[in-house]
Amino acid sequence: SLDGVDGFIARKTHTTSEFGAWFDMETDAFYVALMGVVIYTLGLTGPWILVPGFLRYLYSLGIWIFKIPEKQETRSNLGKYIAGFMFVSLPLPFLIPLNIATPILGIASLAIVFSFARSVYLLIE
Repeated sequence: SLDGVDGFIARKTHTTSEFGAWFDMETDAFYVALMGVVIYTLGLTGPWILVPGFLRYLYSLGIWIFKIPEKQETRSNLGKYIAGFMFVSLPLPFLIPLNIATPILGIASLAIVFSFARSVYLLIE
C-alpha cells in the first residue's frame, strides 16, 4: 500500500526523480523475490513461484550480457495492473485456503511472465 502512496505523493508534489523511479522498481522486484522464496520455503507452492521473483534480475542480466543499448524501459498501464495483481496475490497463501490462493498466484505469475516477455520484445525490436 505504501509503495503506491509514495509514488502518488511524489507525482502530486512534483518530487519525482530518476533515482526514485529506479529504487521503486528494485524494491518491487525484491518484494516479489522475497515473498516467492518465503512461500516456496514454507512449502506453500512449488518452485514455479520463484520465477516471477527473479525475472527482473534475469532481465537486467540479459541486458548486460547481450550489451543491449540502454533504452528507457516501457512503462504501460497493463504492466502496472499486472504488477499490482502480483503484489496483492503474494500474501494470499497466508490469508486464504491454498486451493484458492495457488491458482490466483499461478495466474499472476503467468501475467508477470507475459509482461516481461512483452518488455523483452519491445526492447529488442
